[in-house]
Amino acid sequence: MLNAASVSCVMTEYPGDVTWLSDSAFVDSIPQGSTETFTFVCQLNSGTPSPSFPWLFFDIISETADYQSCDSLRLTVGETGISNDVESGVAGWTHSGTGDLWNISTADSHSPDHSWHCGDSDGYNPNMDCGLFSPELILAPDAQLSFWAAFDVAIYGTDGLYVIVNDLDDSSSDTLDYIGSGGALGMDVRGTGTGWCEWSYDLSSWEAGDNIQVEFRFISDDNSDTGTGFYIDDISIQGAYTGSTEISTRSLLIPVLGLPSPNPASTCFSVPVNILSQGSWNLSLYDISGRLVLSREGQSPFGDEVEMDVSHLSSGVYFLRLSGSAEAAGKLVLLRQ
Repeated sequence: MLNAASVSCVMTEYPGDVTWLSDSAFVDSIPQGSTETFTFVCQLNSGTPSPSFPWLFFDIISETADYQSCDSLRLTVGETGISNDVESGVAGWTHSGTGDLWNISTADSHSPDHSWHCGDSDGYNPNMDCGLFSPELILAPDAQLSFWAAFDVAIYGTDGLYVIVNDLDDSSSDTLDYIGSGGALGMDVRGTGTGWCEWSYDLSSWEAGDNIQVEFRFISDDNSDTGTGFYIDDISIQGAYTGSTEISTRSLLIPVLGLPSPNPASTCFSVPVNILSQGSWNLSLYDISGRLVLSREGQSPFGDEVEMDVSHLSSGVYFLRLSGSAEAAGKLVLLRQ
């Protein structure tokens, strides 16, 4: 393995209703076995659809072994998902149904002091059928539902909690899980006193942008053997990172300003300039104080290496700026022998 030298990441395709204040980034090197973070800054224009989930495409280039690659990720614009630790009241959650005992309790919690409890000081009752409903929410790409729960129900019978997703776009429901007594599963096991455990579910079968509601539905049978009931806390529905899962088939975009070589330089260097549009261009080199020290100019269309003699300049960091019929920027390190 090799260190990756002079690595640039350039955003080449992005939605037109988002203004990118920075669409390229550069690092001198990435050591083998390590990673690097590139930061891009955008500004949402008025009229940007919300929520929306546009794809962004990048070209990644390094001087090491002439490495070039394409990658992509999905941007989430707007409010999606939900995160609720039950510390700020009901926060849009509602509850209803037969024998409804859902309430916010301080009797037990995962973090820090409050949780939803289906039960009262004596626990739950027979013949209950009641639901705790989230606010309506919009799913991000590859969303996941997670929550923490603790419960105490009868070992036998059919007392338990159904985890349900209600699709508000097509008025359908999907039961993700049942948690509780073994009877509802046709078993005589699973059921009582779990302590706090985290439960997680993949929601990727729903599309990004779908309107849903999460329902925790508690049902008890007619047996008088009951327990303290269910506690639910730290409920979260969040989208996962969505990036490319395979090599892109999109053609690599040739940047208007390539990487200077060699870099660091000692006496001279060259840099590829590729401009398709008609006009004139200017390639300028500035020292770290912002003083112009060298420049070259020409007419476009243009596609060639531009050479610069830097033998008279001091060691240090310099900045390249291409302006005119195309705009781009780069960095050069000069090391005198």
